[in-house]
Amino acid sequence: MPNSEMPHTTLDSTEILMRTNVKAAMAALVTILAGTALQATTTGAAQADGKEWRDCPDSYVCLWDDGNYAGRYRFQPEHDAFVSWIGSAMNDRTTSIWNRTGSRVCFYDHVNYQGELLCLDGGGANPNVGAELNDRISSFQRMF
Repeated sequence: MPNSEMPHTTLDSTEILMRTNVKAAMAALVTILAGTALQATTTGAAQADGKEWRDCPDSYVCLWDDGNYAGRYRFQPEHDAFVSWIGSAMNDRTTSIWNRTGSRVCFYDHVNYQGELLCLDGGGANPNVGAELNDRISSFQRMF
C-alpha cells in the first residue's frame, strides 16, 4: 500500500498527554527498579540471616553484629568503602570486623566520619571489638 493510502489517525491533546504520562511513568519505574537493584548489589545491605567469616569476599570490608563474625552482617566492596552512615540495620550494632581490602579502613562513632574509634590495616580482623567499642560504629571509610 503506498504511503498516501496508509491509514492516518489523529490524536487529540488528551490522548497525547495520556501517552506521554504513561511513558514517563514507565521510565520512572524502570529507573527506580534499576537503582534498587544497583543499591542492593553495591552496598551489601545488612542481612538478618547471618554469614560466617568465610563468606566475607576478598576486597570487602565485612561487619557483623555478633562476636566471632556471626549474626546480622554488612559486606561493603573496597571501591565503595566510604560509608558516611552505616544504615539503620547495622548502626550502633557492630561487634566483629574483617577488613579484606588492601587499604586501611577507619571506623567512627558518629555519622560522617566523626569520632574515630578504630582503624584496621588491610587484612586486619577483630572478632570482638570489646566493650569500649561494641555497638558504637556509625560510619567507616577507606584511607589512602
